[in-house]
Amino acid sequence: MFLRFIFFYIGFLFCWSYTHAQSNGKLLEQSLDIHIPFTITQYSSKHGLPQSQVLSIIPQKNGNLVLSTSNGIVAFNGSEFKSLIKDETYRAHQYSKLFYHESSNNLFGEELDGSFYTLYPEYKMIENSKAGCIQNDSIYCVNNVGEIYSAHVTTLHFKKIAETGINKPVCLIAHNNTFLVGNGISVYKYDRNNKTCSLLLNEDVIDFKINPYNKTIYVICAQRVYKETKFGLENVWQANEQQKNTRCNDIDFINDTTFYLATTQGLLRISCNKVVHENALPSEYIQSLYYNKSENILFVGTGDRGLLKLQFKNCYSYTSAQGFNENPSLCSVIQTKSGDILTALIEGVIYKIGKDTVYPYSQLKELYSSLTDINDTIYAGTWGGGVKVISNKKIVSTLSHPRNVTTGYVHVVFRDSKK
Repeated sequence: MFLRFIFFYIGFLFCWSYTHAQSNGKLLEQSLDIHIPFTITQYSSKHGLPQSQVLSIIPQKNGNLVLSTSNGIVAFNGSEFKSLIKDETYRAHQYSKLFYHESSNNLFGEELDGSFYTLYPEYKMIENSKAGCIQNDSIYCVNNVGEIYSAHVTTLHFKKIAETGINKPVCLIAHNNTFLVGNGISVYKYDRNNKTCSLLLNEDVIDFKINPYNKTIYVICAQRVYKETKFGLENVWQANEQQKNTRCNDIDFINDTTFYLATTQGLLRISCNKVVHENALPSEYIQSLYYNKSENILFVGTGDRGLLKLQFKNCYSYTSAQGFNENPSLCSVIQTKSGDILTALIEGVIYKIGKDTVYPYSQLKELYSSLTDINDTIYAGTWGGGVKVISNKKIVSTLSHPRNVTTGYVHVVFRDSKK
């Protein structure tokens, strides 16, 4: 019995072994569509996640991810979730941000109200803190009246290093010899060298992130994203009329010009001011992001559908849905000198493969066995019909038996490199 849809692959296999190895996750079959740039695997409470609201995602040096959910913090090794913190009293709070120090393996968290905690290897509250960050081996915290304290991440012996005068801060980031401080309605820059504080922006600020590829600071506001330049803050995205009720939650970076933005109305890909709404996800409520560069995977924490693993595709499957109207059993796939990708069906025509479709290249049906491009001329071997010579998409001649070839069954045509 012939299958109605027979898949074939061009280049590399379509990551089947990787996605199916994740036995605890649910592969969303609609993500196999050629128009969707990634395969989607979903992890929820059914797969061991404590709760389906993922507030923060951060990697550890062993490759595991640490996830903060509304019902606990777990480590994820790619297939299962394991409890990380022994002291269960930490569950009395929800941690909207996680911070990890690689060399010491220490984990810190910021509660929804801004309080800062050490979470691992021991759990305790850092007193008098409303926001914090880590830079190199130092941890910085700012209190409710804008005083900034610093300590080494392993000793946690804090000392005051600045008085900014900024009341009710909600986010902090350290970069070189400056701090950016947001208090919910404004963004300030504090210079540690000359001890001055300047206003950068009057807007509802959510958080700060540093692009690891170019060390640029990005400012996440409720409905806008800015990046810091030597001239000030430059707007790189803002909500349009259809997004007037959206709220930004997080960003993460693919390279020095491209980042993903997590919002309450979906996941956005932003590159050089071009915005793409990734609308294939099972949830539009996106809260947290982490991009794994080495495996080219974007992990997405949702507000209601758990954790999503987006494996970016580097190859695609073409089926009869993309234009094949014959028995899609292929004998050859080649790239011509001019860059066209051609394929031949054993009992059908030669097709040209486009970005998301295929269409006939030569209309003459033959029992094809192979395709070869020699100097921009296509030599198509057949089963019994010799070699069809195709130029400018038309058959110009036939090398037939017994005049030109010893048999009409031609397995392959090639050019001798010595001649």
